Amino acid sequence: MALEVVAWNICNGFSDGNRAPQLIETIAHDLKPDIAILPEAYFEGSDDRLDNVTEDFDVLGYRVKHHLYEDVDGRRDRHGLMLIGRHELMGHVELIRLAGRTAFKASVADPTSDREGDFFGVHLDDRSKYTRALQTDDLLTHVVDRRPTIVAGDDNDMHARGLRTRILRAATRPLCALPLIEPGTPMPANMKSLAGLEYVAGRIGSLGSRLHEATSGVVMQRLEAAQFRDADESRRPTMSNRLPLAQLDHIMVRDAVPTGSRTRRNRLSDHRIVSARVTF
Repeated sequence: MALEVVAWNICNGFSDGNRAPQLIETIAHDLKPDIAILPEAYFEGSDDRLDNVTEDFDVLGYRVKHHLYEDVDGRRDRHGLMLIGRHELMGHVELIRLAGRTAFKASVADPTSDREGDFFGVHLDDRSKYTRALQTDDLLTHVVDRRPTIVAGDDNDMHARGLRTRILRAATRPLCALPLIEPGTPMPANMKSLAGLEYVAGRIGSLGSRLHEATSGVVMQRLEAAQFRDADESRRPTMSNRLPLAQLDHIMVRDAVPTGSRTRRNRLSDHRIVSARVTF
């Protein structure tokens, strides 16, 4: 049986007392990954809940590593990244820094052959394609030649040449002219006021400009130039969950064989679940 890999941005679900038990149930009992990366796993300040999550996963046979992104740009929203892996398959785990943001690098064993490879769990920057390009360049310095490698997570980037990408690029271009309001900015008390309307316009502008930049393909181009390929050859969209427009979440592999790629709807996040079976 091949290595079951999952990437799922869970929209800070482990900071939510209602969603956290459902997420654990879905991951451990429905998805049953051998290794999984969970971008936006929690908000800063969720230490007590994380202790419970770690204990629950441990009982279910999983080791958990988590760490804040520690972005260097002073943004308002501060998230944490989580890596989980089966005790018997996930080996050494280290934190690496990618142009000012935390990522994970772990050794992982293919259960069919016991051959080891490397797994990188990432959530690349959502504000700037230039930062994503630098983060990808940093990541590639950690990749070992001729060693099976998986890069999984929320890349905030699409394959630039796809039809869906070209349509989204054209549709979001006018939104880039709107004012921008940073994610995490508090809403005005009266959303029907002028300030409320400006807030809505700014949030639309922020989302539109970020989606527009995601169509540039700077991450995919770099990974593909380094001989990585997307486990999902159909390039199905992963964001948003209800209205899927963009493939932002990827499982990219090199010197490994991906099969059975899936993209699944769910009720627990605004991102769809991405999974694939990988053989080294």
